[in-house]
Amino acid sequence: MNAFVFKPSNALVGKFDVPSIYQIASALSKFGESHTLAAYDYVECSGKTWTLINGSQGLELAEGRLYGSSASTSTDAPALSGQQGDATTRYKDAYLTAGAISGIGGVIKVLGIVFGTILILIGLIVSSELGIIALLSSSISGVLGGTILYVIGVLVSAQGQILKATLDTAVHTSPFLNDDHRLAAMRLK
Repeated sequence: MNAFVFKPSNALVGKFDVPSIYQIASALSKFGESHTLAAYDYVECSGKTWTLINGSQGLELAEGRLYGSSASTSTDAPALSGQQGDATTRYKDAYLTAGAISGIGGVIKVLGIVFGTILILIGLIVSSELGIIALLSSSISGVLGGTILYVIGVLVSAQGQILKATLDTAVHTSPFLNDDHRLAAMRLK
């Protein structure tokens, strides 16, 4: 079966044959004799992935695709850091938009409460001159109008929260970001 070696930027380094998936390490060692390998290069074979990391005895294989700060020392670093910077900026902007949408929803909820209260107060003031019918109609209008605005505010806030949840998934699964970039994009760092 074939195993493929890639740089962190997904550029192909080369491929080698391996008799079984359990012999990846020894076959990669032979492959490394004729190819330059670095930390955070990764190997794919039969749907599995391993990443080369700096270990106590040089480069070692770790299961899965790992991203690290050592990736910036490779010759493909400008392309990778450019992708990371672009993705981080894009996600930060998207989180800012999601926060703004959520904030606008909060403002609409407050306006609903204020609008309803004002209509009820107007009904109280004019009821002394116009009677109980003015009080009832103003109160019903205040409650209905305030409730409608409040519900609209809740829906707008929910859209902002849904966008944040979607962004959390996108940031978590982005192949262009390492953990530090994910924390920065989510504004958790």
